[in-house]
Amino acid sequence: MHKAARWITVWAVLAVVANGAPPAAKKKAAPKKASAAPAAAAGENGVAERWLTGMTARQRVAQLVVIRTHGNTGNPRGREWRNILRWVRDTQVGGVIVVNRVRRGLVVKAEPYESLQFINRLQKLAKVPLLVGGDFERSVSMRFDGTIQYPHAMAYGAAGKPEWTAELGKITVREARALGFQWVFAPDADVNNNPENPIIGIRAFGVDAATVSEHVAAFVRGAKSATPPALVTVKHFPGHGDTEEDSHKGLPVIAVDRARLEAVELPPFRAAIAAGVDSVMTAHIAMPQVDKEGVPATISPVVIGEVLRKQLGFTGLVTTDAMDMDALAREYGSAEASVRAIEAGVDVLLMPRDPDQAIDAVMKAVTAKRLTMARINESVRKVLRAKARLALQKSRMTDGDNIPEVTEDAASMEHAQRVADGAVAVLRGDPKRVLPVANSATTCVIVLAEWRGSGQGLQMADELRARAPLARLTVLEPPMPAAALPEPPAGCEVTVVAPFLGIGSKAKLNPAYEPLLERVVRAGKPVVLAAMGSPYVVRGYPEATLALTTYSTVPVSETALVKVLFGEIKPMGKSFLEK
Repeated sequence: MHKAARWITVWAVLAVVANGAPPAAKKKAAPKKASAAPAAAAGENGVAERWLTGMTARQRVAQLVVIRTHGNTGNPRGREWRNILRWVRDTQVGGVIVVNRVRRGLVVKAEPYESLQFINRLQKLAKVPLLVGGDFERSVSMRFDGTIQYPHAMAYGAAGKPEWTAELGKITVREARALGFQWVFAPDADVNNNPENPIIGIRAFGVDAATVSEHVAAFVRGAKSATPPALVTVKHFPGHGDTEEDSHKGLPVIAVDRARLEAVELPPFRAAIAAGVDSVMTAHIAMPQVDKEGVPATISPVVIGEVLRKQLGFTGLVTTDAMDMDALAREYGSAEASVRAIEAGVDVLLMPRDPDQAIDAVMKAVTAKRLTMARINESVRKVLRAKARLALQKSRMTDGDNIPEVTEDAASMEHAQRVADGAVAVLRGDPKRVLPVANSATTCVIVLAEWRGSGQGLQMADELRARAPLARLTVLEPPMPAAALPEPPAGCEVTVVAPFLGIGSKAKLNPAYEPLLERVVRAGKPVVLAAMGSPYVVRGYPEATLALTTYSTVPVSETALVKVLFGEIKPMGKSFLEK
């Protein structure tokens, strides 16, 4: 952490001779005070050593584990809460992460006030303060309802304003701290150079190393400027952009050599490290031309020990990606994966499927001399120093007074809309041929939502009614059999089709929509294909008169699209689609 040096201005006292009086004696210059940085580091080390001294070997290992929570107790008598209670109070794990629940296929986000009460309760139970982390690539809206929804990273890259990305970094830390979090698992440093990537896509700032590097560094700098501070994490090392498999479901293999790694995947991580990033999250991907063993990067001594630690010179915290993902858990399980990760140079074990099993395995590895306590202590000290640097020994609780201030902040809302407006891009065609659209019954808009109950298209409907009450709007949601699809509206002189497509679909539209979309684009009338989120969906429909994208699925991006359709703003974003 950068600390401003204290400067003391020393004024020299000049001798003044008047009326023959003797000159005044000169004062000695006061010695300069030492920089605050070494003193702060010494203080952090002292706090960390006091914590460390009071721990058993097993408690030290537990400090390396971050467990999964959902931001609430759930059933207070259920197994989930009893386990969390035991891991925090008795086992003394080092931290928790808040993730979304999934109920009946739908994502259920946490509620800010309920979650803060939950976090504060855990902090009271913990002997050593907990690190509380969250995947906040779009700030806390990734995990919380009732918060400001910011566009996806690719929208920031397309808008081309690194200062806006820096602003997002600062906003993210501010919002996270208000909700009780001190560890931000963002930004995403992956270069999404594979359109078929099922898990990164618009989470990345772009498709080339230069763009991603510029915005990753900006986010880190902005985040590091916030007070109170938070740990900032760049992910997913050494780069998850060129994959066609989701590491939640299987092990992606990237067949590139070190030269290609140096040219494409590594520059954003170098930029993050140069900007002062606190931690690096590993990826569960294999690079057999980099590590001939072909093991996931998370447990690779070559990728972590040689490339990250030695080649890039990173000395901060290294955390795994979620260890319950199938790319790692299916082959190695909680026990072996945990031991191998620490052997490789990882410091923090994030979300092992079985935390007890993970801790037991590491302890057994120490007993068997596969790992040493010196190696364990090395990582534990990093974790404890991070906690001390965040001053958690002084204040681990969050009062919640700032929650309304950050969830309803007008400047942040304006920021989100400004980025969305600047991101809308032309992917193909000439806007002048069809834009602006008219307030007429011959203007037709078809919204293709990504899943039932998503609310996608609602903001667009409001914006359309305000500008063109005569325009006809159709909103469709899956699952919908092809036979149930309506015919394209008759009498449309211009049809706008807005398919929503975020993460996890390999940039392919829901098959149920394809017959309708094909009939629309081949009807012989002008068609605006406006990709809400992933830009890659337009590749399958070259007949469209004009192809646009917002690079995000959030409501402000819906507003931005309508502004473009009616000529209020021009589509000035960068196209990340190959011509």
